[in-house]
Amino acid sequence: MSDRELLEFAAKSIGLEYEIDSAGAIWYPPAPPDDGKPYSQTRFCPNTDKAQSFQLMIDLRIDVEFYRSNDIEGDYVGAIHSSGLVCCYCRENTALNPDIDSAVQRAILRAAAEIGRAMP
Repeated sequence: MSDRELLEFAAKSIGLEYEIDSAGAIWYPPAPPDDGKPYSQTRFCPNTDKAQSFQLMIDLRIDVEFYRSNDIEGDYVGAIHSSGLVCCYCRENTALNPDIDSAVQRAILRAAAEIGRAMP
């Protein structure tokens, strides 16, 4: 899945109403009709925002595990979710992605996207 698809499916997994701007960024809530009243939107980016990533993990009951390995695959972080809707295990190799924060956020995002993709 592309990064945009990951974000869209993750947004779907938590029932987020959003809009996509011309640059492909996802914003919520959608802009109201232009009535002259001020409003604010927040960019949905759990792939780079730790707080949003953590909120996805909590809202979707995603477990995160860290593994140390001496084999060729190296250390990795895994995001696990199991429910009546979907069971998924998304793993990020920390040798390929040595920024552990980024690896955790990516694993959570991938698990959330799998949940959203399985939704009707």
